[in-house]
Amino acid sequence: MLPTDKLASFASDGAAVMIGRKAGVGKRLQDSFPGLITVQCVAHCLNLAVSDYIKGQRAVHYLTKYARTVGTIFWFYQASSIRTSSLKDMERLFELPQIKLQGGNASRWESNKEATDVMRRILPALIADLSLQARNEPTAQGLHSFVKDKFFPPALCLMQLVHEKIHRQFLVFQKRNLFFSQVEQEVTVLKSSLAQLKESNMVKDRWQAWLQSDAGLKPLQEEVPAYFQDDVWESFKNTVMEPFLTALTENIDTRFPNTGSLSVFNVFSPRQILSNSSTEYGDAEMRTPAEEFPRLREFDLPSEWSSYRLRVGSPDLKTKSLEEVLLWLVSAESAELYPTLSLAAAIALTAPVQTADVERLFSALKIVKTPLRNRLKERHLDFCCKVAIDGPDQEALDYKECMRRFYRIKKRRLKCYVSSCEMCE
Repeated sequence: MLPTDKLASFASDGAAVMIGRKAGVGKRLQDSFPGLITVQCVAHCLNLAVSDYIKGQRAVHYLTKYARTVGTIFWFYQASSIRTSSLKDMERLFELPQIKLQGGNASRWESNKEATDVMRRILPALIADLSLQARNEPTAQGLHSFVKDKFFPPALCLMQLVHEKIHRQFLVFQKRNLFFSQVEQEVTVLKSSLAQLKESNMVKDRWQAWLQSDAGLKPLQEEVPAYFQDDVWESFKNTVMEPFLTALTENIDTRFPNTGSLSVFNVFSPRQILSNSSTEYGDAEMRTPAEEFPRLREFDLPSEWSSYRLRVGSPDLKTKSLEEVLLWLVSAESAELYPTLSLAAAIALTAPVQTADVERLFSALKIVKTPLRNRLKERHLDFCCKVAIDGPDQEALDYKECMRRFYRIKKRRLKCYVSSCEMCE
């Protein structure tokens, strides 16, 4: 049974049913268990921050149309094998890699990365094929008109660079053992990289190199003269790029930090304590955990904090990171010396800041139970899901040993294609 007396934190994807102020799950849990921390998944926060450029109040109009058009192009070809075959023929004609278009999804913004990369690689073939399809398809006429817009190539370059900047943060925010202090560090790094992108010529250089390359857009100079107009860059920079990067940075500031009360535990960092010469450093911060977490004994915190503040200067602690020193506090030896601080450290260490692991479990069922496996019995489906969730990585699995065990359990009628195979004989 779940030990409800030890509940310290609750993480969710940020849906209204979870974080609603009146009847959300988090609010009801806080009413039942005072002092409970509610945290919104940082991976979802980042996704919301970057997807607001499509539907938010400060959305950039051109990029809203851009995102919608990229999705429409994917479904236009996905819905017809004839169109897909025609696009492949164009890719061969232009001597481009024969790759399929990918579709983006606003609810999972990272999925747009591959869609942007693919479209940039096959854009000449795409323009030529849309021109061909436009003779009979009204939808193709609109798509062809948009991709020939002068802003389309620099928009592709901008979105590709933004994806490259944000991709690392998406991966970090989905790590299983993500610690709350890492979130603030990664957000700071991301904002700095976006500021650098805005102030530098990275987008312009990539766009110009693409225009001037024989393997890029240079062969389209006669067919799409709008790409090569003199005023393209300044107009795109002022009306699209700068407003988008400014709004994106402000969205990130609005969404983060979402660790709430957890940020108070930064006061445990040896680096911060040693850099502050005040003898009262941390006293005010220690009152916050005592007020928010009833299980922390308020009268014991000041004395334990004073002792810990002096102890941090020792050689074995002063070089430790915040996470390392919190792990030291929850050790058996430290728990005897600092029982209340040890409990506070345990709360900080166990608080979840992402729900990606939970969502992976939901996705595992969809991955395992494909249309070809729709007749799987419940018992077999359960085993397959356990292997998919808790099993070893594909690279670490010994397939030969699995085959040996499969054939040794009982005599099989199945035979492999290798003659005189020692496993299936």
